[in-house]
Amino acid sequence: MLKIKRLIPIAALLTVAGGIHAPLAAASGNQEAVFQDDVQLKSNPVGTLATLRTLGVTRVRVFVTWSSIAPGSGSRRRPRSFNAANPAAYPARNWAIYDRIVQDAAADGIGLDFTLTGPAPLWATGPGMPPGGPYGQWKPSASEFKGFAQAMGTRYSGRYRPARASQPLPRVNFWAIWNEPNYGIDLAPQATNNDTIEVGAVEYRSLLNAAWSGLQATGHGRDTILIGETAPRGADHPIGNFNGVKPLRFLRALYCVDSSYRQLRGLAAAERGCPTSAAGSRRFRAANPALFQATAFADHPYTKQGAEVAPNVPTTSDPRRFRSDPDYADLPVVPRLEGVLDRLQRIYGSRTRFSVWNTEYGYRARPPDAHANISQATASYYLNWAEYLSWR
Repeated sequence: MLKIKRLIPIAALLTVAGGIHAPLAAASGNQEAVFQDDVQLKSNPVGTLATLRTLGVTRVRVFVTWSSIAPGSGSRRRPRSFNAANPAAYPARNWAIYDRIVQDAAADGIGLDFTLTGPAPLWATGPGMPPGGPYGQWKPSASEFKGFAQAMGTRYSGRYRPARASQPLPRVNFWAIWNEPNYGIDLAPQATNNDTIEVGAVEYRSLLNAAWSGLQATGHGRDTILIGETAPRGADHPIGNFNGVKPLRFLRALYCVDSSYRQLRGLAAAERGCPTSAAGSRRFRAANPALFQATAFADHPYTKQGAEVAPNVPTTSDPRRFRSDPDYADLPVVPRLEGVLDRLQRIYGSRTRFSVWNTEYGYRARPPDAHANISQATASYYLNWAEYLSWR
């Protein structure tokens, strides 16, 4: 059994502004303390990073939202003659906050985890968007996302000097590709044909290949690149456009196998963008390098049972039974996720053994959340307990 990678995340729900300063336990040599609070960080990079450094944080996770950088993101018309792979083609003001974060983090000796994610600019979304939008997570274009990843990789290569800058921007060497792709709030639609076809996995496979290609092309092939970033739970029905698919079911569709871990064939394969023949399956590994060559698989293993619970309590889809749903991936059952990842690799003859990195985890506490069922002291205790479980 593989160990969980030693990342100790504190989710955005537990921010400095919220007042939760859980003491960090002694870490092992390859363990990091990771914090995420995009609101605080993007409004006050210098002050937030300084505070985080005093708390022992060694890496900050940052959502790099595609639509926040892309030009004309609120329009359905793609900008004329726009070269998405060129950082200079994007408005300089849209880069400003990310440049500042990169520079200030480098000065403070804090690493970054740049998570390239949606929403997409509307001009990069696909057809068939349902009423009530616009929805930037709707069928994002993989080819346009590749250009965005190339622009990111070029700008933060350590060699790129923006116009009127005196020196190059620092290098970013830690990336993640999309946030919670099995959840319709982040990537849609998730399922079609009365929830029988996991189309969100099809979309994510294309986005993975696109971002992987863009980062490889800009000198980031040896960087840390995480895939997955999955939500730990999901539904059987209804799923539709915007609900979530259970993470292990999502993984099976992503790797083109059925519930018995047999390679898909025929219509079931075609509906999921998978090889329909044995010859095609033999090419699957080479055609999808991110699925086999990424640094690790990231999971968001929140434990929750209608309210906040201790990190060793599995989340069940049946409240009458104290048993985890077999397709969930919360903290107590991460070894099961590791086993599934190993099995999927072996199906395609790969010897890769992904470790599972816990990149987002936290608790709602009272205060500041008046509806939370645990205190700040209990939340701090649970976080340190979760850290121990990750280390163990």
